[in-house]
Amino acid sequence: MRDEGSKTPKPHSYDPDEVTDENLRNMCDNILNLLTTTVKKMESVLWPFLLQFVIPAPYLNALAPVCHSLAFLGAKKEQTNSNKFHLNCPEKDLPNPLALLTRLMVISSFPYRGRGRGIPALRLLLVAAPIVHPRVVNVWNEELPPLIQHLEENSEDSLPQRQWEDKLLLLLSTSLEAVNPGDETWSSQLVEEMTKHLSSYNSHPQEKGFLYKCAGVVLRQTLNVDVVRKQLIEILQTVRHTEILEREGVAVCIGFCAKTHLDDTLAKLEDFGKSDILRKSPSLFHLLKDKSDVDVEKAKSTLILCYGFLTLYAPEELILARIEKDVIKQVLNHFNTKVLGIKVETKDLTIKLSLMKTISLVARAIYANKKNHSFNFSRKRELLLYMQDLIKLETMDVLRTPTRQQAMITCSHLLKLDPVLNEADMFELIKTSLDSVFGLPPLGMDKNKDESCVDVKDREILYTETLCALQELLKQILIQDLSPDGLQAVFKHIEGWITSSKDWERERAVITTSKLLLFYLEKLNVRTMVSFHNLGALIGRLVPRCTDPLVTVRQNAVDCLHTLLCIQMRYAGFAPDHTDESLVRLKNLQSGLHQSDSQLLFRTCSEIGQVIAKSLPQDQLSILLFMLFEGLADPQSHCSSAASVIINTLVRLRGNGLGDQVSDNR
Repeated sequence: MRDEGSKTPKPHSYDPDEVTDENLRNMCDNILNLLTTTVKKMESVLWPFLLQFVIPAPYLNALAPVCHSLAFLGAKKEQTNSNKFHLNCPEKDLPNPLALLTRLMVISSFPYRGRGRGIPALRLLLVAAPIVHPRVVNVWNEELPPLIQHLEENSEDSLPQRQWEDKLLLLLSTSLEAVNPGDETWSSQLVEEMTKHLSSYNSHPQEKGFLYKCAGVVLRQTLNVDVVRKQLIEILQTVRHTEILEREGVAVCIGFCAKTHLDDTLAKLEDFGKSDILRKSPSLFHLLKDKSDVDVEKAKSTLILCYGFLTLYAPEELILARIEKDVIKQVLNHFNTKVLGIKVETKDLTIKLSLMKTISLVARAIYANKKNHSFNFSRKRELLLYMQDLIKLETMDVLRTPTRQQAMITCSHLLKLDPVLNEADMFELIKTSLDSVFGLPPLGMDKNKDESCVDVKDREILYTETLCALQELLKQILIQDLSPDGLQAVFKHIEGWITSSKDWERERAVITTSKLLLFYLEKLNVRTMVSFHNLGALIGRLVPRCTDPLVTVRQNAVDCLHTLLCIQMRYAGFAPDHTDESLVRLKNLQSGLHQSDSQLLFRTCSEIGQVIAKSLPQDQLSILLFMLFEGLADPQSHCSSAASVIINTLVRLRGNGLGDQVSDNR
């Protein structure tokens, strides 16, 4: 029964007479359940027997029925006050209490795997509380039943994995708080036990990643600094650096530990950076052959990520003074590869992503720090240039990696910090980001014949997320100067793309403009009446797109016009909830833009011109007309015709106001 329960399921057979592994497994589960619940005096036999199979790795898939039976037996023993409710049995190889706690915590982290092992594991943990430590009994009696109920009310699809892990880590932390005041050695013994278990999860990187986090929680609450130092070294040595989940898990572990042991954690990271695994440097031969030492690069990625989470979780009152000299310095030293003293660009994607993730975490930590009001991040500009260099190195032929996306996310975090970026650097940042995204060919044009459907789907998501990252970066730039001038500083980079001859470039530009204008309106807080001095110029660039060959461009162009006029009304002193009939009419005109009939489009365009004529301030009229004159040369014939229609409408309805601007040559 034990061996059948631990087998991995085989593919389903359609032979009705065949007894499948699944059938046999279910039968064994039922037999074990019957033995446990109906046969008298079996607990003294089954309790020590089943406990032998909780820890060994081969029986991971059998733990759901095993834990279910043990939980039943433990509850029964507890009710009868049995003195055999222990883990001491010379004839059997039973787990010690700390090993049992470690195992049950880890298998509960992914509770619906192994035929739903999480609920039985937590129930066993509940009845085993007196064995694990008497001081956790009250805590677990209070905390475990709601966790079990939470699993019963959810499924693998509905359970938020990160939130669930946080609940388990909080349970572990609360348990340590209950034990530590009178038994400080318990946490030391527990982290040592957890470290021993790490290698047994090499085939299960997600579970191993969670165990790293558990070890970090225990280290954070361990008072013995000698134990902390020793376990940090051992933990760093257990990581398989090619596994992303292990890299992230150990990095979080390091961050948790730094919460109470910052100096020791920094020291051990520095020691690890000098260890043999990282001291190998790429040779000139490797570079000429376009080969790199993958293990070294992956190990550097782990170390870089550790510094990021260390900064995120370290004490606020201590970390600011360490960021530039102890964190950024080390991170960049490990990222930069040198051959014969010359800096060489790394080609490893993993280390690039780790750098970007770490810089984002550092920026988040600074921004969230309550003491950051006087902190000037002197390396902000340098790091922004690093991000731009990474973006520029990406090929413009195809989008295959998240480098652009992550670099722009990192820039968004950095922009929140002091000092403010100067105008020239901001200009270059916007240009680099826009060029790298708007200029990419669309997915259909760069697809290779050998690509699978899954690859295409993943890349569709990557395209969407990369464009969203660009838009969020532009929003962060815009929020730095939420004024007509600030809006113009961003828009001047986009307007050239709006008139591109390539459909996908115009589409991306107009959609991005629509989102930026809506963001501007949402964040606008007008305290005094302000002149929206570039309204005419903005409308003049956008209104010809109302007859663009692409329907999405037409619709988003009208959205842009609607938002611009809403912003104008806010600057004119109207309340945010004010309703204007002209703007309602403009919004309703969108339905007419679905049609491809040119006459209908131009009629709709004329009505749009009427709304603009009614809403536009007089001082913006001439600016708008000049921009529309330029629009007459639009590469798209329908758009140049739209500019002509709008000019005629404006002159017909507002021409009288232009008399003082017309010279009299009679």
